[in-house]
Amino acid sequence: MKLKSFQIKNYKSITDTGEVSLSANDNITVLAGQNESGKSSVLEALNSFETGVFDSDSKPFTTKGVLLQSVSCTYEVDDSKIFLEQLTIGLRDEYGPEISEDDPVLDEKKIKTIKEFTLTRSFPNSEGKSLLEINKDVFEIVKAAVLEQETEEDETKADDTVEKKKSTQKIIQLDDGDMHNIADVFWSNVTPKIILFNDFCDLLPDRITLADLKAKKEDVKGYRAVKNLEKILGVNFVELYGKEDLEREAIRDEHNNTLSVDFQKAWGQKIHNDNKIEVKYDFEKERYRRYFLCKLAQRLKIARSSNPPEEVKG
Repeated sequence: MKLKSFQIKNYKSITDTGEVSLSANDNITVLAGQNESGKSSVLEALNSFETGVFDSDSKPFTTKGVLLQSVSCTYEVDDSKIFLEQLTIGLRDEYGPEISEDDPVLDEKKIKTIKEFTLTRSFPNSEGKSLLEINKDVFEIVKAAVLEQETEEDETKADDTVEKKKSTQKIIQLDDGDMHNIADVFWSNVTPKIILFNDFCDLLPDRITLADLKAKKEDVKGYRAVKNLEKILGVNFVELYGKEDLEREAIRDEHNNTLSVDFQKAWGQKIHNDNKIEVKYDFEKERYRRYFLCKLAQRLKIARSSNPPEEVKG
């Protein structure tokens, strides 16, 4: 299953993108354009489709009342067997048919006719929330593909005798009111998830205070990135700082060597014909303390040479 194309309407500066197709060959799609041309808005709109949340700042400015915002994603089915399995699991979870997990729910031949489908999330609906829909032709195929099962009901005759009457009915009863539920089943169980990586403002910072780390100030710039670095290294920087100098320095050097080696393994691009890149961290206070001791030693040396003891303080 993969995202084949998308269409965005009335999202920030975007009026209508039309259908935008993604790369069908190398799975790489590039959004290129000038600053403020709407590249980020496209990614944020796809994120709104995934999360179901349209932020207030995503509304385009207009004097014509409230515009309907929508994001449509068309997916291509590349493995009908997996598609059938995932869809069946989703229907069981949503409707809970009382049949064995080994028994089929859908007609495999009919489901195989679905080569692609489109989910559209629009905002707002009558309740001021986002609404997810699936294209009607696919919904009709799913309805028709639901298998039937035999049931028995007691039927009382005129002479008050009771007789078992056999009949057949759909395992899952679907009508037009279930279109939104089926759309949610597809989104929850079948489609690949869209993840917006938007941490460019939260890369490793030039510096962060140990006090902020200790107080767990998550709103501090770079906090999340530093906590991620702790996970990678298996360390707590606040605890590491409390160790003796030699032990702390040895651990720091080992970490920095690991970071640099791992980064070079993952980074294949050369910079100015040199691919040797160092990634390291350090404790600033330690450096400042050494600088202070160095300056103090210089003052003591001067003091000894001129022998004015009243100047040697602190």
